[in-house]
Amino acid sequence: MKKPGNLRQTDEMREEQPRSRRGNRQITEKEADDVEEMSSPRTPVIYEVVRRLGDEEMDRPITSLWWSGVAAGLSISFSLRPSCSRTSRNHRGGF
Repeated sequence: MKKPGNLRQTDEMREEQPRSRRGNRQITEKEADDVEEMSSPRTPVIYEVVRRLGDEEMDRPITSLWWSGVAAGLSISFSLRPSCSRTSRNHRGGF
């Protein structure tokens, strides 16, 4: 049975060891920086980026937003049309 003092020393020793250990090899500090740079951003960061982009879009003129909405609606309508017509044909007896 281990004593609590030994566990505390073990935790301290773990904190002193480099985090970026894989087996017996350690990565360099530059490689650790590269990993940090390439890692995905946290969720709140992504949310803030999307929110700011949305605010910028809302600053566009109203006619520009209207035409954008029309284009999006037409795109969605035309993308769904072939699948809807195939489904309705199957229900009519395969015509």
